[in-house]
Amino acid sequence: MQLGDSIQIQLKLAVHNENVFKSDVLSLSGTGWRVVYANIVREKCKNLNTPKADNLDMLFKQCLGLKDISKTWSHSPTEIDSFVRRRGHIAHKGSEAPKVSKTDTVHFKALIQKTISDTDDAVYSFLKHDTPFGKAPWQKTAK
Repeated sequence: MQLGDSIQIQLKLAVHNENVFKSDVLSLSGTGWRVVYANIVREKCKNLNTPKADNLDMLFKQCLGLKDISKTWSHSPTEIDSFVRRRGHIAHKGSEAPKVSKTDTVHFKALIQKTISDTDDAVYSFLKHDTPFGKAPWQKTAK
């Protein structure tokens, strides 16, 4: 069986763009491309320091071919960006950063949990409909 067209194209592009001049061509043969691809994705995730909506959109597009993941969220992407900015202030300014109230903390926790659930559901649907298997590799998040 083959992967769905958009995933297959994205995999080929990622492996080609990242490795065409760096890799031993034979390392891509057989299932070797999977190891190379997993390393590419791992490196891209490791280098994601500021998980704002635009950066996450780019990551999901580059790694899966899934466009505009932030449009699948049930809230505005600017809310995630606001959280990331606040986190950045705390991480870089420490006690000099503006204080975060308990209400804000509870709100941001719920926001992150919902974003994770929405993202999981979007990837689930994308994989389920864009692969010949007709099923996703995990169960959809309970609501």
